[in-house]
Amino acid sequence: FLGAAGLGAQTPAVAPQKLDGIVIESSADAEKRESVASKTIVTRAEIIKFGDTSLLGVLARIPGVSVGVGLNNAGEVGLRGLGSGYVQIQVNGEMVAAGFTLDSLSPDLVERIEILKSGRVDSSTQAIAGTVNIVLRRIPSTAQHELKANVRDSNGKPSGGLSGQWSDKVGKGSYALTASADVANSPRLWTDSLRATAPTGPLFERENRVSDLTEVATLSVVPRANFKLDDNTTLSLDGLGQYQKRDYRANEARSAISGTPPSLPADVLSLALESTNVKATAELKTGARDQGLFAGKLSVTALKRSGDATLDGFDVSQALVLLRKVATDTRERAISTSGTYSHRLIGSHALTVGWNGQTTRRTETRIQRDQVFDTRAADNRDEGYRAQVGNLALFMQDEWDISPATSAYFGARWEGLTTDTEDTVTAMRVRNKSSVFSPSAQLSYKLPDSEDRIKLALNRTYKAPTAIELIPRRWTVLDNTATTPNFQGNPALIPELAWGFDASYEKYFANKQSISTSLYV
Repeated sequence: FLGAAGLGAQTPAVAPQKLDGIVIESSADAEKRESVASKTIVTRAEIIKFGDTSLLGVLARIPGVSVGVGLNNAGEVGLRGLGSGYVQIQVNGEMVAAGFTLDSLSPDLVERIEILKSGRVDSSTQAIAGTVNIVLRRIPSTAQHELKANVRDSNGKPSGGLSGQWSDKVGKGSYALTASADVANSPRLWTDSLRATAPTGPLFERENRVSDLTEVATLSVVPRANFKLDDNTTLSLDGLGQYQKRDYRANEARSAISGTPPSLPADVLSLALESTNVKATAELKTGARDQGLFAGKLSVTALKRSGDATLDGFDVSQALVLLRKVATDTRERAISTSGTYSHRLIGSHALTVGWNGQTTRRTETRIQRDQVFDTRAADNRDEGYRAQVGNLALFMQDEWDISPATSAYFGARWEGLTTDTEDTVTAMRVRNKSSVFSPSAQLSYKLPDSEDRIKLALNRTYKAPTAIELIPRRWTVLDNTATTPNFQGNPALIPELAWGFDASYEKYFANKQSISTSLYV
Protein backbone atom coordinates (compact mmCIF):
# COMPACT_ATOMS: atom_id res chain seq x y z
CA PHE A 1 0.00 0.00 0.00
CA LEU A 2 2.78 2.37 0.86
CA GLY A 3 4.57 1.45 -2.40
CA ALA A 4 1.43 2.10 -4.37
CA ALA A 5 1.00 5.43 -2.68
CA GLY A 6 4.56 6.32 -3.51
CA LEU A 7 4.02 5.50 -7.16
CA GLY A 8 0.92 7.53 -7.30
CA ALA A 9 2.40 10.60 -5.68
CA GLN A 10 2.87 13.58 -7.99
CA THR A 11 6.24 15.26 -8.22
CA PRO A 12 6.46 19.03 -8.46
CA ALA A 13 6.78 20.33 -12.02
CA VAL A 14 10.28 21.35 -12.93
CA ALA A 15 10.69 24.45 -15.06
CA PRO A 16 12.37 23.67 -18.39
CA GLN A 17 15.99 24.70 -18.55
CA LYS A 18 17.76 25.97 -21.60
CA LEU A 19 20.93 23.97 -22.21
CA ASP A 20 23.99 25.46 -23.83
CA GLY A 21 24.55 24.25 -27.35
CA ILE A 22 27.17 21.61 -27.93
CA VAL A 23 29.51 22.44 -30.79
CA ILE A 24 31.13 19.48 -32.53
CA GLU A 25 34.07 20.55 -34.65
CA SER A 26 35.63 18.34 -37.25
CA SER A 27 39.26 17.40 -36.78
CA ALA A 28 40.00 18.98 -40.18
CA ASP A 29 38.68 22.38 -39.03
CA ALA A 30 40.76 22.27 -35.87
CA GLU A 31 43.86 21.00 -37.68
CA LYS A 32 43.71 23.77 -40.26
CA ARG A 33 43.34 26.45 -37.60
CA GLU A 34 45.97 25.08 -35.21
CA SER A 35 48.53 24.31 -37.91
CA VAL A 36 51.53 26.62 -37.72
CA ALA A 37 51.76 26.75 -41.53
CA SER A 38 48.99 27.72 -43.91
CA LYS A 39 47.11 24.58 -44.94
CA THR A 40 43.97 23.70 -46.88
CA ILE A 41 42.16 20.47 -45.98
CA VAL A 42 39.44 18.97 -48.18
CA THR A 43 37.46 16.44 -46.17
CA ARG A 44 35.76 13.28 -47.34
CA ALA A 45 32.37 15.04 -47.23
CA GLU A 46 33.64 17.82 -49.49
CA ILE A 47 35.25 15.35 -51.90
CA ILE A 48 31.98 13.55 -52.60
CA LYS A 49 29.71 16.62 -52.29
CA PHE A 50 29.48 17.42 -56.02
CA GLY A 51 29.65 13.87 -57.33
CA ASP A 52 32.96 14.25 -59.18
CA THR A 53 34.10 10.98 -60.72
CA SER A 54 37.68 12.20 -61.26
CA LEU A 55 40.11 13.37 -58.60
CA LEU A 56 41.19 16.15 -60.95
CA GLY A 57 37.60 17.43 -60.88
CA VAL A 58 37.79 17.65 -57.09
CA LEU A 59 41.15 19.45 -57.20
CA ALA A 60 39.86 21.95 -59.76
CA ARG A 61 37.30 23.17 -57.17
CA ILE A 62 39.95 24.00 -54.57
CA PRO A 63 40.86 27.72 -54.48
CA GLY A 64 44.43 28.34 -55.58
CA VAL A 65 44.76 25.01 -57.42
CA SER A 66 44.94 24.91 -61.22
CA VAL A 67 44.39 21.80 -63.31
CA GLY A 68 45.74 21.40 -66.84
CA VAL A 69 46.86 18.82 -69.40
CA GLY A 70 50.43 17.54 -69.35
CA LEU A 71 52.51 14.93 -71.09
CA ASN A 72 50.57 12.19 -72.94
CA ASN A 73 47.36 14.20 -72.30
CA ALA A 74 47.42 13.26 -68.62
CA GLY A 75 46.13 15.75 -66.06
CA GLU A 76 48.57 17.83 -64.01
CA VAL A 77 48.19 20.17 -61.04
CA GLY A 78 49.66 23.63 -60.50
CA LEU A 79 49.98 25.88 -57.44
CA ARG A 80 50.86 29.58 -57.31
CA GLY A 81 51.09 29.72 -61.09
CA LEU A 82 53.78 27.04 -61.29
CA GLY A 83 53.28 23.76 -63.13
CA SER A 84 53.33 20.23 -61.83
CA GLY A 85 57.10 19.94 -61.99
CA TYR A 86 57.27 22.39 -59.09
CA VAL A 87 54.38 20.88 -57.13
CA GLN A 88 55.14 17.89 -54.92
CA ILE A 89 52.50 15.16 -55.26
CA GLN A 90 52.27 12.73 -52.36
CA VAL A 91 50.07 9.76 -51.51
CA ASN A 92 49.82 9.12 -47.77
CA GLY A 93 52.73 11.49 -47.21
CA GLU A 94 55.12 9.81 -49.68
CA MET A 95 56.25 11.03 -53.08
CA VAL A 96 54.70 9.19 -56.01
CA ALA A 97 56.46 7.43 -58.86
CA ALA A 98 57.26 9.38 -62.02
CA GLY A 99 54.53 7.63 -64.04
CA PHE A 100 51.76 8.27 -61.51
CA THR A 101 48.82 10.37 -62.73
CA LEU A 102 46.18 11.92 -60.48
CA ASP A 103 43.38 11.10 -62.93
CA SER A 104 44.07 7.41 -62.28
CA LEU A 105 42.68 7.78 -58.73
CA SER A 106 38.94 7.70 -58.11
CA PRO A 107 37.58 10.09 -55.44
CA ASP A 108 36.00 7.02 -53.81
CA LEU A 109 39.51 5.90 -52.79
CA VAL A 110 40.40 9.19 -51.07
CA GLU A 111 39.81 10.14 -47.43
CA ARG A 112 41.00 13.74 -47.70
CA ILE A 113 43.28 16.10 -49.62
CA GLU A 114 45.86 18.38 -48.01
CA ILE A 115 47.27 21.45 -49.76
CA LEU A 116 50.40 22.73 -48.01
CA LYS A 117 51.78 26.06 -49.19
CA SER A 118 54.91 25.86 -47.00
CA GLY A 119 57.12 22.83 -46.57
CA ARG A 120 58.11 20.88 -43.48
CA VAL A 121 61.48 19.22 -43.11
CA ASP A 122 59.97 15.90 -41.99
CA SER A 123 58.57 15.66 -45.50
CA SER A 124 60.58 16.21 -48.66
CA THR A 125 61.29 19.88 -49.36
CA GLN A 126 61.03 19.25 -53.12
CA ALA A 127 58.04 21.60 -53.17
CA ILE A 128 58.88 25.02 -54.57
CA ALA A 129 55.21 25.79 -55.29
CA GLY A 130 53.74 23.61 -52.53
CA THR A 131 52.55 20.09 -51.80
CA VAL A 132 49.38 18.17 -52.65
CA ASN A 133 49.02 15.18 -50.32
CA ILE A 134 46.35 12.59 -51.19
CA VAL A 135 45.34 10.62 -48.10
CA LEU A 136 43.70 7.33 -49.03
CA ARG A 137 40.67 6.08 -47.13
CA ARG A 138 41.30 4.80 -43.63
CA ILE A 139 40.11 1.55 -42.16
CA PRO A 140 36.65 2.28 -40.67
CA SER A 141 36.14 1.70 -36.95
CA THR A 142 33.22 -0.64 -37.72
CA ALA A 143 32.59 -3.26 -40.39
CA GLN A 144 31.54 -1.62 -43.63
CA HIS A 145 30.37 -3.00 -46.96
CA GLU A 146 29.79 -0.44 -49.69
CA LEU A 147 29.15 -0.53 -53.41
CA LYS A 148 28.57 2.44 -55.73
CA ALA A 149 27.94 2.80 -59.45
CA ASN A 150 27.74 5.84 -61.70
CA VAL A 151 26.78 6.53 -65.30
CA ARG A 152 27.53 9.87 -66.93
CA ASP A 153 27.66 11.65 -70.27
CA SER A 154 30.51 13.71 -71.73
CA ASN A 155 29.59 15.60 -74.88
CA GLY A 156 27.42 12.74 -76.08
CA LYS A 157 29.85 9.96 -75.12
CA PRO A 158 28.81 7.58 -72.31
CA SER A 159 31.09 6.88 -69.33
CA GLY A 160 30.67 5.03 -66.07
CA GLY A 161 32.33 3.55 -63.02
CA LEU A 162 32.01 1.14 -60.14
CA SER A 163 33.60 1.40 -56.67
CA GLY A 164 33.31 -0.36 -53.36
CA GLN A 165 34.81 -0.96 -49.94
CA TRP A 166 34.88 -4.05 -47.73
CA SER A 167 36.23 -3.69 -44.19
CA ASP A 168 36.04 -5.56 -40.89
CA LYS A 169 37.88 -6.36 -37.67
CA VAL A 170 39.58 -9.63 -36.80
CA GLY A 171 40.89 -9.99 -33.25
CA LYS A 172 43.40 -7.22 -32.59
CA GLY A 173 43.59 -6.36 -36.25
CA SER A 174 41.44 -4.69 -38.87
CA TYR A 175 41.47 -4.58 -42.64
CA ALA A 176 39.90 -2.75 -45.56
CA LEU A 177 39.83 -3.33 -49.30
CA THR A 178 38.81 -0.44 -51.51
CA ALA A 179 38.57 -0.81 -55.28
CA SER A 180 37.31 1.16 -58.24
CA ALA A 181 36.91 0.67 -61.98
CA ASP A 182 36.11 3.45 -64.41
CA VAL A 183 35.71 4.03 -68.13
CA ALA A 184 35.80 7.63 -69.35
CA ASN A 185 35.29 9.00 -72.86
CA SER A 186 36.18 12.65 -73.43
CA PRO A 187 35.66 14.16 -76.89
CA ARG A 188 36.78 17.71 -77.59
CA LEU A 189 36.61 20.18 -80.44
CA TRP A 190 38.76 23.27 -80.10
CA THR A 191 40.68 25.95 -81.94
CA ASP A 192 43.74 27.95 -80.94
CA SER A 193 45.97 30.56 -82.53
CA LEU A 194 49.76 30.78 -82.56
CA ARG A 195 51.74 33.91 -83.32
CA ALA A 196 55.55 34.17 -83.39
CA THR A 197 57.58 37.36 -83.57
CA ALA A 198 61.28 38.28 -83.64
CA PRO A 199 63.13 41.58 -83.09
CA THR A 200 63.05 42.03 -86.87
CA GLY A 201 59.26 41.65 -87.01
CA PRO A 202 56.51 38.98 -87.22
CA LEU A 203 57.53 35.46 -88.24
CA PHE A 204 54.18 33.73 -88.70
CA GLU A 205 50.62 33.44 -87.48
CA ARG A 206 48.73 30.15 -87.55
CA GLU A 207 45.39 28.70 -86.56
CA ASN A 208 45.04 25.09 -85.30
CA ARG A 209 41.73 23.22 -85.36
CA VAL A 210 41.67 19.99 -83.37
CA SER A 211 39.06 17.28 -82.92
CA ASP A 212 40.14 14.59 -80.46
CA LEU A 213 38.82 11.76 -78.33
CA THR A 214 40.43 10.35 -75.19
CA GLU A 215 39.26 6.98 -73.88
CA VAL A 216 40.58 5.92 -70.48
CA ALA A 217 39.93 2.65 -68.61
CA THR A 218 41.24 2.54 -65.04
CA LEU A 219 41.30 -0.13 -62.34
CA SER A 220 42.56 0.70 -58.82
CA VAL A 221 42.85 -1.48 -55.70
CA VAL A 222 43.84 -0.22 -52.22
CA PRO A 223 44.27 -2.92 -49.54
CA ARG A 224 45.05 -1.84 -45.96
CA ALA A 225 45.55 -3.75 -42.70
CA ASN A 226 46.41 -2.72 -39.13
CA PHE A 227 47.63 -4.99 -36.34
CA LYS A 228 47.97 -4.01 -32.68
CA LEU A 229 50.99 -5.94 -31.47
CA ASP A 230 50.80 -4.61 -27.90
CA ASP A 231 49.52 -1.56 -26.04
CA ASN A 232 52.17 0.71 -27.56
CA THR A 233 53.00 -0.94 -30.89
CA THR A 234 51.07 -1.12 -34.16
CA LEU A 235 51.95 -2.52 -37.58
CA SER A 236 50.30 -1.11 -40.71
CA LEU A 237 50.39 -2.66 -44.19
CA ASP A 238 49.22 -0.56 -47.14
CA GLY A 239 49.06 -1.28 -50.84
CA LEU A 240 48.14 0.53 -54.03
CA GLY A 241 47.66 -1.18 -57.38
CA GLN A 242 46.67 0.65 -60.55
CA TYR A 243 46.16 -0.33 -64.16
CA GLN A 244 45.27 2.20 -66.84
CA LYS A 245 44.71 1.95 -70.58
CA ARG A 246 44.56 5.26 -72.45
CA ASP A 247 43.64 5.59 -76.12
CA TYR A 248 43.92 8.98 -77.79
CA ARG A 249 43.00 9.94 -81.35
CA ALA A 250 43.24 13.42 -82.80
CA ASN A 251 42.59 15.04 -86.17
CA GLU A 252 44.49 18.30 -86.46
CA ALA A 253 44.48 20.92 -89.21
CA ARG A 254 46.89 23.88 -89.29
CA SER A 255 46.46 26.87 -91.53
CA ALA A 256 48.94 29.68 -92.05
CA ILE A 257 47.36 33.10 -91.73
CA SER A 258 50.68 34.74 -92.52
CA GLY A 259 54.38 33.89 -92.68
CA THR A 260 56.07 30.49 -92.74
CA PRO A 261 53.59 27.62 -93.29
CA PRO A 262 53.65 24.54 -91.04
CA SER A 263 55.63 21.50 -92.19
CA LEU A 264 52.53 19.29 -91.86
CA PRO A 265 49.29 21.20 -92.52
CA ALA A 266 47.19 18.24 -91.34
CA ASP A 267 47.67 14.98 -89.47
CA VAL A 268 45.93 12.13 -87.70
CA LEU A 269 47.54 10.95 -84.45
CA SER A 270 46.70 7.69 -82.68
CA LEU A 271 48.23 6.92 -79.29
CA ALA A 272 47.74 3.83 -77.11
CA LEU A 273 49.26 3.69 -73.63
CA GLU A 274 49.12 0.97 -70.99
CA SER A 275 50.56 1.42 -67.50
CA THR A 276 50.69 -0.64 -64.33
CA ASN A 277 51.76 0.87 -61.01
CA VAL A 278 52.14 -1.16 -57.78
CA LYS A 279 53.23 0.05 -54.35
CA ALA A 280 53.48 -1.74 -50.99
CA THR A 281 54.28 -0.11 -47.63
CA ALA A 282 54.89 -1.46 -44.13
CA GLU A 283 54.99 0.91 -41.15
CA LEU A 284 55.79 0.17 -37.52
CA LYS A 285 54.91 2.61 -34.73
CA THR A 286 55.92 2.09 -31.13
CA GLY A 287 56.28 4.06 -27.91
CA ALA A 288 54.21 6.46 -25.86
CA ARG A 289 53.93 10.24 -26.08
CA ASP A 290 55.57 10.83 -22.69
CA GLN A 291 58.37 8.33 -23.43
CA GLY A 292 59.06 9.03 -27.09
CA LEU A 293 57.49 7.75 -30.30
CA PHE A 294 59.29 5.89 -33.10
CA ALA A 295 57.85 5.29 -36.57
CA GLY A 296 59.68 3.35 -39.29
CA LYS A 297 58.48 2.79 -42.85
CA LEU A 298 59.60 0.66 -45.80
CA SER A 299 58.10 0.99 -49.29
CA VAL A 300 58.65 -0.65 -52.67
CA THR A 301 57.27 0.62 -55.97
CA ALA A 302 57.13 -0.85 -59.47
CA LEU A 303 56.00 0.86 -62.68
CA LYS A 304 55.60 -0.55 -66.17
CA ARG A 305 54.36 1.47 -69.13
CA SER A 306 54.25 0.77 -72.85
CA GLY A 307 53.03 2.91 -75.70
CA ASP A 308 52.41 2.73 -79.44
CA ALA A 309 51.83 5.82 -81.55
CA THR A 310 51.00 6.23 -85.23
CA LEU A 311 51.09 9.52 -87.12
CA ASP A 312 49.68 10.12 -90.60
CA GLY A 313 50.91 13.47 -91.95
CA PHE A 314 49.33 15.23 -94.95
CA ASP A 315 50.32 18.15 -97.17
CA VAL A 316 48.09 21.03 -98.31
CA SER A 317 46.49 18.84 -100.99
CA GLN A 318 45.63 16.19 -98.34
CA ALA A 319 48.12 13.73 -99.83
CA LEU A 320 49.89 11.42 -97.38
CA VAL A 321 53.53 12.49 -97.03
CA LEU A 322 54.60 10.91 -93.73
CA LEU A 323 53.75 7.70 -91.89
CA ARG A 324 55.51 7.49 -88.51
CA LYS A 325 55.31 4.71 -85.93
CA VAL A 326 56.81 4.96 -82.44
CA ALA A 327 57.01 2.21 -79.80
CA THR A 328 58.10 2.95 -76.23
CA ASP A 329 58.66 0.85 -73.14
CA THR A 330 59.40 2.13 -69.63
CA ARG A 331 60.24 0.24 -66.44
CA GLU A 332 60.87 1.81 -63.04
CA ARG A 333 61.66 0.27 -59.65
CA ALA A 334 62.09 2.11 -56.36
CA ILE A 335 62.66 1.25 -52.73
CA SER A 336 62.45 3.79 -49.93
CA THR A 337 62.82 3.87 -46.18
CA SER A 338 62.07 6.50 -43.55
CA GLY A 339 62.04 6.81 -39.80
CA THR A 340 61.25 9.41 -37.14
CA TYR A 341 61.72 9.66 -33.40
CA SER A 342 59.59 12.22 -31.56
CA HIS A 343 59.85 13.27 -27.94
CA ARG A 344 58.20 16.04 -25.96
CA LEU A 345 60.88 17.91 -24.07
CA ILE A 346 60.59 19.81 -20.81
CA GLY A 347 58.24 22.69 -21.36
CA SER A 348 56.32 23.08 -24.59
CA HIS A 349 58.86 21.79 -27.13
CA ALA A 350 58.27 18.71 -29.31
CA LEU A 351 61.50 17.53 -30.93
CA THR A 352 61.59 15.20 -33.94
CA VAL A 353 64.62 13.72 -35.70
CA GLY A 354 64.59 11.33 -38.63
CA TRP A 355 65.71 10.22 -42.08
CA ASN A 356 64.39 9.51 -45.58
CA GLY A 357 66.16 7.48 -48.24
CA GLN A 358 65.22 6.22 -51.68
CA THR A 359 66.83 4.65 -54.73
CA THR A 360 65.11 4.59 -58.12
CA ARG A 361 66.09 2.66 -61.26
CA ARG A 362 64.50 3.46 -64.60
CA THR A 363 65.00 1.96 -68.06
CA GLU A 364 63.42 3.26 -71.23
CA THR A 365 63.48 2.32 -74.91
CA ARG A 366 62.08 4.17 -77.90
CA ILE A 367 61.96 2.92 -81.50
CA GLN A 368 60.85 5.24 -84.31
CA ARG A 369 60.28 4.28 -87.94
CA ASP A 370 59.30 6.67 -90.75
CA GLN A 371 57.91 6.14 -94.22
CA VAL A 372 58.09 9.31 -96.31
CA PHE A 373 56.35 10.06 -99.59
CA ASP A 374 57.89 13.43 -100.46
CA THR A 375 61.37 15.00 -100.37
CA ARG A 376 61.82 15.07 -96.59
CA ALA A 377 64.27 12.63 -94.96
CA ALA A 378 63.14 9.71 -92.83
CA ASP A 379 63.99 10.06 -89.14
CA ASN A 380 64.49 6.48 -87.95
CA ARG A 381 65.82 6.10 -84.41
CA ASP A 382 66.64 3.36 -81.90
CA GLU A 383 67.03 4.83 -78.41
CA GLY A 384 67.64 3.19 -75.05
CA TYR A 385 68.47 4.69 -71.67
CA ARG A 386 69.07 3.65 -68.11
CA ALA A 387 69.07 5.95 -65.06
CA GLN A 388 69.53 5.55 -61.33
CA VAL A 389 68.64 8.25 -58.82
CA GLY A 390 69.45 7.97 -55.11
CA ASN A 391 68.82 10.34 -52.24
CA LEU A 392 69.38 10.34 -48.49
CA ALA A 393 67.97 13.00 -46.16
CA LEU A 394 68.51 13.76 -42.46
CA PHE A 395 66.32 16.25 -40.61
CA MET A 396 65.51 17.76 -37.23
CA GLN A 397 62.56 19.90 -36.20
CA ASP A 398 61.14 21.59 -33.11
CA GLU A 399 57.47 22.43 -32.66
CA TRP A 400 57.20 25.05 -29.92
CA ASP A 401 54.05 26.32 -28.20
CA ILE A 402 55.41 29.66 -27.06
CA SER A 403 52.10 30.76 -25.48
CA PRO A 404 48.40 29.92 -25.85
CA ALA A 405 48.28 32.40 -28.73
CA THR A 406 51.68 31.84 -30.37
CA SER A 407 53.23 28.73 -31.92
CA ALA A 408 56.48 28.34 -33.82
CA TYR A 409 58.15 25.70 -35.96
CA PHE A 410 61.87 25.45 -36.71
CA GLY A 411 63.50 22.77 -38.81
CA ALA A 412 66.54 21.91 -40.90
CA ARG A 413 67.00 19.21 -43.54
CA TRP A 414 70.06 18.04 -45.45
CA GLU A 415 69.54 15.93 -48.55
CA GLY A 416 72.17 14.35 -50.77
CA LEU A 417 71.39 13.36 -54.37
CA THR A 418 73.25 11.07 -56.77
CA THR A 419 72.35 10.47 -60.42
CA ASP A 420 73.80 7.95 -62.87
CA THR A 421 72.52 8.03 -66.48
CA GLU A 422 73.61 5.82 -69.38
CA ASP A 423 72.72 5.76 -73.06
CA THR A 424 72.55 2.02 -73.80
CA VAL A 425 73.02 2.62 -77.54
CA THR A 426 76.13 4.84 -77.46
CA ALA A 427 77.37 3.74 -73.98
CA MET A 428 77.62 7.42 -72.96
CA ARG A 429 77.42 7.71 -69.16
CA VAL A 430 77.00 10.75 -66.89
CA ARG A 431 77.23 10.77 -63.09
CA ASN A 432 76.34 13.67 -60.80
CA LYS A 433 76.36 14.34 -57.06
CA SER A 434 74.79 17.26 -55.25
CA SER A 435 73.35 18.20 -51.88
CA VAL A 436 70.80 20.69 -50.56
CA PHE A 437 70.44 22.24 -47.11
CA SER A 438 66.87 23.38 -46.40
CA PRO A 439 66.10 25.41 -43.26
CA SER A 440 62.49 26.24 -42.35
CA ALA A 441 60.92 28.71 -39.90
CA GLN A 442 57.19 29.21 -39.34
CA LEU A 443 55.13 31.28 -36.90
CA SER A 444 51.41 31.37 -36.05
CA TYR A 445 49.80 34.10 -33.92
CA LYS A 446 46.20 34.06 -32.68
CA LEU A 447 44.67 37.53 -32.47
CA PRO A 448 43.24 38.55 -29.05
CA ASP A 449 39.55 37.71 -28.42
CA SER A 450 39.36 35.97 -31.78
CA GLU A 451 40.07 32.73 -33.61
CA ASP A 452 41.75 34.61 -36.45
CA ARG A 453 45.36 33.81 -37.24
CA ILE A 454 48.37 35.51 -38.78
CA LYS A 455 50.87 32.99 -40.15
CA LEU A 456 54.39 33.56 -41.47
CA ALA A 457 56.74 31.05 -43.09
CA LEU A 458 60.25 31.17 -44.54
CA ASN A 459 61.49 28.06 -46.36
CA ARG A 460 64.22 26.94 -48.66
CA THR A 461 62.93 24.41 -51.18
CA TYR A 462 64.24 22.79 -54.34
CA LYS A 463 63.29 20.79 -57.41
CA ALA A 464 65.39 17.71 -58.00
CA PRO A 465 65.65 16.26 -61.50
CA THR A 466 63.57 13.13 -61.93
CA ALA A 467 64.70 10.03 -63.77
CA ILE A 468 62.59 10.96 -66.78
CA GLU A 469 64.23 14.43 -66.91
CA LEU A 470 67.71 12.93 -66.77
CA ILE A 471 67.20 10.41 -69.59
CA PRO A 472 68.16 12.11 -72.89
CA ARG A 473 65.29 10.72 -74.95
CA ARG A 474 63.51 13.07 -77.35
CA TRP A 475 59.94 14.24 -76.95
CA THR A 476 58.83 15.61 -80.32
CA VAL A 477 55.80 17.59 -81.43
CA LEU A 478 54.42 17.99 -84.91
CA ASP A 479 54.71 21.77 -85.06
CA ASN A 480 58.01 22.64 -83.36
CA THR A 481 57.75 26.30 -82.28
CA ALA A 482 58.87 28.49 -79.38
CA THR A 483 55.62 27.80 -77.49
CA THR A 484 55.33 24.12 -78.45
CA PRO A 485 58.96 22.98 -78.60
CA ASN A 486 60.59 19.59 -78.87
CA PHE A 487 62.51 18.75 -75.73
CA GLN A 488 65.01 16.22 -74.46
CA GLY A 489 66.20 15.06 -71.05
CA ASN A 490 69.55 16.30 -69.76
CA PRO A 491 71.71 13.94 -67.65
CA ALA A 492 73.78 16.90 -66.34
CA LEU A 493 70.83 18.50 -64.51
CA ILE A 494 71.30 19.57 -60.88
CA PRO A 495 68.62 20.66 -58.36
CA GLU A 496 66.92 24.05 -58.73
CA LEU A 497 67.00 26.02 -55.45
CA ALA A 498 64.49 28.58 -54.21
CA TRP A 499 63.72 30.66 -51.11
CA GLY A 500 60.07 31.30 -50.34
CA PHE A 501 58.35 33.66 -47.90
CA ASP A 502 54.65 33.26 -47.17
CA ALA A 503 52.46 35.61 -45.08
CA SER A 504 48.78 34.81 -44.61
CA TYR A 505 45.77 36.05 -42.64
CA GLU A 506 42.99 33.58 -41.81
CA LYS A 507 39.55 34.87 -40.75
CA TYR A 508 37.18 32.44 -39.02
CA PHE A 509 33.44 33.01 -38.68
CA ALA A 510 30.89 31.60 -36.22
CA ASN A 511 29.25 29.45 -38.93
CA LYS A 512 32.52 27.50 -39.36
CA GLN A 513 33.27 29.35 -42.57
CA SER A 514 36.63 30.96 -43.12
CA ILE A 515 38.50 33.09 -45.62
CA SER A 516 42.21 33.59 -46.04
CA THR A 517 44.47 35.91 -47.96
CA SER A 518 48.18 35.41 -48.48
CA LEU A 519 51.27 37.00 -49.94
CA TYR A 520 53.95 34.76 -51.41
CA VAL A 521 57.39 35.85 -52.53
